[in-house]
Amino acid sequence: MVTVVLDIDGTLLHSVRQHQAALVRAYAHFPVPTVTGGWDRFRHHTDSGILDELFEAGVGRGVSPEELARLDSLLTEYFVEELAREPLEEVPGAARLIAELAESDSCTAVVATGGMAGVTALKLAHFGTAAERFPVVTASDHLSRVEIVAAAVERAGHEPAGNERAGHLRAAGHERAGHERAGHERAGHERAGHERAGHERAGHEPAGHLRAVSVGDGVWDAEAAAALGLPFVGIGPDPGRFQGTAARVDPDLAVLGCADLVALAGGAS
Repeated sequence: MVTVVLDIDGTLLHSVRQHQAALVRAYAHFPVPTVTGGWDRFRHHTDSGILDELFEAGVGRGVSPEELARLDSLLTEYFVEELAREPLEEVPGAARLIAELAESDSCTAVVATGGMAGVTALKLAHFGTAAERFPVVTASDHLSRVEIVAAAVERAGHEPAGNERAGHLRAAGHERAGHERAGHERAGHERAGHERAGHERAGHEPAGHLRAVSVGDGVWDAEAAAALGLPFVGIGPDPGRFQGTAARVDPDLAVLGCADLVALAGGAS
């Protein structure tokens, strides 16, 4: 069985503009430097990680669990308003791929996103009941994208392709997550991902399944996959943006299927 780690924004849905607009509005409620873009300059490309860095710059401390919960609520409220102006559209092939992953005997999926739990639930609702089968890890669970992806793979009961990579999840993830604090890991903001853990399909217990592949649209997705030893599929119109870090680049999800992902992760299940 191969675990497919799915990003959402720009990978499954054309939701980046709505999300970023809502995020800017939500950040404005906190005593931190104003931010309107330039997301690549931040240490962690996640909603919670960015706010944590803004708090360090503006307040001299990291963000608290209570402040992260407030961010989640505000972001969800503003995202709904942005959707009223510009409804979600799926990346071509996304619904088909999700349906295939939900029913496949060779692949399963986990969702690993830098968005907070509330907006993540709204986005996945676009795909109906098929997406409800997948475990979800969000920026409400961890500050860093590496830790989000590592936790998602572990939650599915799998590790990266090949036995030689079995130790990479914890070692690489924890090395890259030195700026995360334990209080942010489990202090009341582990919501959507943990609630969905019970939706894992029967038969996906962690028992010898050692293959996984990551699918995303951002350089940060590729970097997280590389840090964890995961093959990476880049999604988007510009293959050059991944600079050789992707095993495969597709403009969308129209032709990507389980057979392709199994091959990338190391052969037949």
